[in-house]
Amino acid sequence: MHEVTKPLVLEATFHRAGHDPFTVRDTMVGLDAEGSVLRSDFGLGKYVPIVSDRTKIHISAEFRKKSTPG
Repeated sequence: MHEVTKPLVLEATFHRAGHDPFTVRDTMVGLDAEGSVLRSDFGLGKYVPIVSDRTKIHISAEFRKKSTPG
């Protein structure tokens, strides 16, 4: 944001991996990740502390590895 980049460490929770119940052959993995950033670190600190400086980030993702036919 505003041409500022910063590393972010996310705390991830692995839920599980297994076969897709519909295709039976594809493998699926699910996870959640959470972290937070300070808006002021990116030049967006206007109105702090009236508006919270900390912004929470939550990612919920599911990945699928398709099996090769055959």
